[in-house]
Amino acid sequence: MESRSQEQYAVVAFAPRDQIEDLRKVRAQSGMPPAMDLHVTLRRPFAMPVHDGQKIALDALRRAVQGFPPFGIRTSDAEVIAQESGHAIILPLEESPNLLELRRRVGQELARRVGIPIGDGGQRSRPHATIIGGIRQGDLERSLTVVRGWRLNYSWIVREIDLIVRADGGLWRSVAHFPFGRP
Repeated sequence: MESRSQEQYAVVAFAPRDQIEDLRKVRAQSGMPPAMDLHVTLRRPFAMPVHDGQKIALDALRRAVQGFPPFGIRTSDAEVIAQESGHAIILPLEESPNLLELRRRVGQELARRVGIPIGDGGQRSRPHATIIGGIRQGDLERSLTVVRGWRLNYSWIVREIDLIVRADGGLWRSVAHFPFGRP
């Protein structure tokens, strides 16, 4: 069990509201429980001290986005991957040098200020958006049918990132937004 002296954080780029609402409909139709809104993970969960860790991470992320230009991302066709909690349906992202550079900068700043290893925290090397996760084998075909029926294809301009924290009960919530280019 995790100590209350530590909290779990992650760094993500959320999609625009209309695409978030669209994905909520897909998830509801699939019968799967609600999940975090449509996003791309830039840094997988990491633990920091409750008292001062958030302040240090906020400073690191402000520096990571300082002077960074907005950039576009686009999803490609749905794929199924195996996870510890079952299967997941993901939308891989088309190649984006800016996304990879932003991930590198976020990792570098967190390593420098928080002492988190510079690696990606075990993050898959290929960025993606998770559509549905934790699917049991018996529910996989139905979920795939729903996702394919919607012909999901998302694209958006990333202009900011969010620091999120895992709240009591395991749900994630945004702590702060970091618009690009601001000191």
